[in-house]
Amino acid sequence: LYSAQPNLSRLSLLHIACSYVLVLVSLNEIDFSQEQNAYTFNESFHMLSSTILNERKRKKIK
Repeated sequence: LYSAQPNLSRLSLLHIACSYVLVLVSLNEIDFSQEQNAYTFNESFHMLSSTILNERKRKKIK
């Protein structure tokens, strides 16, 4: 199943990891931003999903 998918670069994995951390932060309702405008769980989960899709598309293009 996974062997047909290309491996992601380290930078792609870092982008995904950062988005994942935002999801975890939103679950704990912690706001690290200077403006105190934290993302909701739905917003951060949507960003994570979008990041994963974008990174997979980027890998397919190369």
